[in-house]
Amino acid sequence: MLWGEEAKEYRDCLLGLWSVVEKRDDYSISQKEVEGLVVVAILKALDLPNQQQGDTFDGRLSGALAELREKVNASPSEWEIHLEVLGVKNSGFSVQFAGVEFYDADES
Repeated sequence: MLWGEEAKEYRDCLLGLWSVVEKRDDYSISQKEVEGLVVVAILKALDLPNQQQGDTFDGRLSGALAELREKVNASPSEWEIHLEVLGVKNSGFSVQFAGVEFYDADES
């Protein structure tokens, strides 16, 4: 856990990174998602399980930052989720509401 000036610097770093990526027009990313990506980058650079024995810290850090940059700049993939909703009367046709499409499906 970070305290004092280190905690402030960490928050400033996160907010600075998020303020850059939040302005993208093609999608939005949450502060929590950016923080999660930063934490993963930190853990990869530290290599606590010592899985990258031949790499120096600077090499691991460089690789982790490159991966972080790639992930925050990546375009999101589109997902389609089908979920059964019980307790709704079967109307026989599809309805769209708030960006969600409700439709009748057969048992298969």
